[in-house]
Amino acid sequence: MCGISLQQVKFLIGFLTLCFFLATSALAEPKNNIVSFHLSDINNQNISDDVSYFSLNNNATTAPENLNNLNLWLDSLASHQNTSAFGDKYVAAFEIYNDTQLTESVLYP
Repeated sequence: MCGISLQQVKFLIGFLTLCFFLATSALAEPKNNIVSFHLSDINNQNISDDVSYFSLNNNATTAPENLNNLNLWLDSLASHQNTSAFGDKYVAAFEIYNDTQLTESVLYP
C-alpha cells in the first residue's frame, strides 16, 4: 500500500472535522471587545495592557446610546496600534465590577 494506515486516515478526518467545527463556531459567535475586571483584582495595578483600543478616525460613527449596541460599534472600528504625538483619537471600553466594600475608587486613565 502507500504507507498510510486506516488509523492515520481516521485521525486525519477527525482532526479536520474538529478544525472545521472550531472555525465555524468562532465565526458564528459575536466578538466581545469589552474586557471585565473585578475591583479586588485590579486595585493598584495597571490594566492598560489587557484592554483593547480602537481608533476614532474622522469617519467613525458616534458611540451608541444603548449599551446593547456597544459591541457592534466597537466591531466597526479599526484597532488602534500607535498613538500619534500630533493628536489622536481612540477609545477603550471595559467593565469594572465592584466586588469590594469600597464605595469610592479612583481610576487613572
